[in-house]
Amino acid sequence: MLHKQIWMLVRHGLKLDWASKERLISPLLFSLVMLTVFTFTAGQIPALYAKPVFVSQTFLVLVFALQNAFSRILDPEQKDQVAELMRTYPLSMGAWYTAKFLLAVLHGIWILLPSLLVSALFYGEYDVGFAFYLGFFGILLLCLLGLASVGTLATAMTLQATGKDLVQPLLYFTLAIPLLLAGSQASLQLLQGQNLEDFHHWIYLLVGFDTMFLTAGVLFFGIVMSDSSS
Repeated sequence: MLHKQIWMLVRHGLKLDWASKERLISPLLFSLVMLTVFTFTAGQIPALYAKPVFVSQTFLVLVFALQNAFSRILDPEQKDQVAELMRTYPLSMGAWYTAKFLLAVLHGIWILLPSLLVSALFYGEYDVGFAFYLGFFGILLLCLLGLASVGTLATAMTLQATGKDLVQPLLYFTLAIPLLLAGSQASLQLLQGQNLEDFHHWIYLLVGFDTMFLTAGVLFFGIVMSDSSS
């Protein structure tokens, strides 16, 4: 029953995103503009610093573009009192949060893949094969899972807050710091050719933060949404 609720909510969310294509296109365009600005501002980069700059650029674009998507992830439920109507149905709050979390992950992949391709084009004069390492994408995906759980919960927590357009990014970026530090350090050491034993602790940190944030979201999403409606 729970998985049916999750699938129903995910499918409904995808239909809404497709109907309002601006919700899909805006974060992607934002990420591509950021990449373009970073590349032309940095200019010619010595080959020694190409990988550190590439990793920094990728994670910065990911976290900022995702914030743009997360800040509006609950917008459909705020129109025409949809959220209040949903509470009258036998709907699991865990299913509601999980569906929003999965939609956030899909938004992240939608932003991440084109961004990596564009970065590879901008770094064409270097050996850009590292941009498509399976391990690198795996680390990015682990970071994305944590950012999705944090972003969804932060948006719910600030839904009725005064000045939520300011409070939500502050909360999101603050909670995202450990994910970005662990993800960027693991990625950089991987791309520099170090052995897994040298940076596996960063991977463990990512998995630990992902588990903690996702658990907190499942446990507190219902409480937060109930408080926001009172």
